[in-house]
Amino acid sequence: MSIKKSFCILLAVVLLFPLGVLASAENGPCPTPFFTYLAFSPVDENGQTLTEIVDGWEQTVMIPLYANNEVSALEGAVYDKETNTLTLTDFNHPDYLLRARMMGDDLKLCVKGVCSLAGISISGEEWGGSLTIIGDGSLVVNGNKTVDSGLFIMGAYAEKVSLTIGEDVSLTVNGKKTAVEVYGYNGDFSITKGEEQVALVKEKATRTVQKTYPGFTDKMQETLFLATCADDPDGIYDMRQWSNDDESWYTVKRYIYIEKYDLYVEDIVWTDAHKGDHPYEVRFASEEDVNKAGIIQKRGDSNEIEWIDVNVLVNHFDKEIYQDTNGNKYCKGHNYDNGERVEIALQANAIDEVPGEYIFLYAPDVDPATLTAIYEDVEYDDIFDYHFPETVFVSAPAPDFKLGDVNNDGEIGADDARLALRRSVDLEAYAEGSREFLACDVNHDASVGADDARSILRASVSLDDPASWEKA
Repeated sequence: MSIKKSFCILLAVVLLFPLGVLASAENGPCPTPFFTYLAFSPVDENGQTLTEIVDGWEQTVMIPLYANNEVSALEGAVYDKETNTLTLTDFNHPDYLLRARMMGDDLKLCVKGVCSLAGISISGEEWGGSLTIIGDGSLVVNGNKTVDSGLFIMGAYAEKVSLTIGEDVSLTVNGKKTAVEVYGYNGDFSITKGEEQVALVKEKATRTVQKTYPGFTDKMQETLFLATCADDPDGIYDMRQWSNDDESWYTVKRYIYIEKYDLYVEDIVWTDAHKGDHPYEVRFASEEDVNKAGIIQKRGDSNEIEWIDVNVLVNHFDKEIYQDTNGNKYCKGHNYDNGERVEIALQANAIDEVPGEYIFLYAPDVDPATLTAIYEDVEYDDIFDYHFPETVFVSAPAPDFKLGDVNNDGEIGADDARLALRRSVDLEAYAEGSREFLACDVNHDASVGADDARSILRASVSLDDPASWEKA
């Protein structure tokens, strides 16, 4: 099995099985292999991670450097587990997102030469969450500003979250929304450069996101273990016993019959009202506790548990909503036709019996490509943006350069305009943040385009004044 394939499988396991409680944050990668990785994910021109179909599952494309306790290497990117250090050497990949999950509080990124990345994402859970950037090179993160935040930190459950930058490394972090975003951590996030702490402005994050509706999809015949409630003779209940090495417990769900569609759906309102401290389901420690709640599992003449087969709608999620020209609401899904993934439309139908919930049913006559997304502005209580005094944060002096003097001969001439034009169409591989790149970018938009080349050419024949390029 290939490394990429095995890595996708372990990611599927991570998504299917929630992380249990671990020990306090430690140094080095977490010894739990299924939850721990260091990898790159390619992104498209809109900053979205690329996906692929592996064994029928859609997976985020991951290029592992450390996964399943195995170390891999790329040209210019080498990870050393003993020191928990990833070293980038002239690693110019502005389309690669660096992702670290549970890699420890002492995770280090050593920068050598001129490097660039699309972004950095750190997820510590209960095993880390901080990052130290060292070396004597330069690193530009999110130079094209395609990603909302150049540095994203999942701080939930972390004891501390911080970014430490060495004295000799140059770091530039851009963000379409903000340079740094910290999620699920309300502590004192800090950035330290050498011995000095960087001034930050903290605010709750507001994001423009696609509107969602909660609801059910995927009709299937499912076997429910039948139970009844004395106070609710019309309800259909499903009670199941679960166990592991340490304990056993019971779960109970109530189902509602939707006559209009001849289907059953889980009563989410009932679940929310009875789940107590559990995040997503109703649990009881014993059958006696279930009985005390008035729920009795039915048994037949042979004392076997009764079960019934019913058509139920499973997969209850918040669906991203689209609409057609008439204002009808839909979500998008997919089928497989001879192994090929085919996108489909599912129309949102309100459930009268459960206000606020929807049934999403396949709409074969609707072309998903004709639907448009609906967006809304949302302020979050557990996501925080950290702003620097300037939009772009440079932690050390940029390379010495002169605007317009791309070839570094002390003059601005036609050859400089030629080189800038070649860089604008990717015929020159000047890395973001390099001396040549910065000399090309005379309009200071963090990119090199034909306008830059035109301005340099005009300056070479005294039609433009290079002094006008300097920032105010």
